[in-house]
Amino acid sequence: MKQRLPKARTDELEDNAKLLRQWKAWHAEQLEAVLAGPDGAIIAPVVEHLKILGPSKVQTLIELVRAHDWSTVSVEAKFALLHAISAAIMRIRQKLRMERIDDPLPGEPRICSAPSRQFSNLRAERE
Repeated sequence: MKQRLPKARTDELEDNAKLLRQWKAWHAEQLEAVLAGPDGAIIAPVVEHLKILGPSKVQTLIELVRAHDWSTVSVEAKFALLHAISAAIMRIRQKLRMERIDDPLPGEPRICSAPSRQFSNLRAERE
C-alpha cells in the first residue's frame, strides 16, 4: 500500500514542477528569439547539431563552435546557446545513466572529460 505524502509536501512538489516548466519555457522562448534575431544565422547550425548530438558527435560540436567568431554575437545569444548546449549534454548523460555534472567546491579537484575541457577552454583560447 502506498503511503500518501502530506499536503504541504505535495503542494511543494507541484509548485516545483510548475516552476521547472516555466523555467524551461522561458529558456525555449529566449532561444527562439535569438534564432529569429540578427545572431540567428550563426546560432542555428549549432542548435541543429544539438538535435543529433551524441557521444560520438561531441568533437563535431567543438569544431562547429570553434568555426565562428563569437566576439560579434550578443551576450543574450551566447547565453541562450550555452544553455541549449548544457541541456543537450545533460540529456545525453542522463540517457547514458552517467552522473550529473557537478562543479567542485573551491579547493576541490576539477573532474572533467577531455572533450568537455576542450569546450570549456574555447573562451580562454579566444581571449
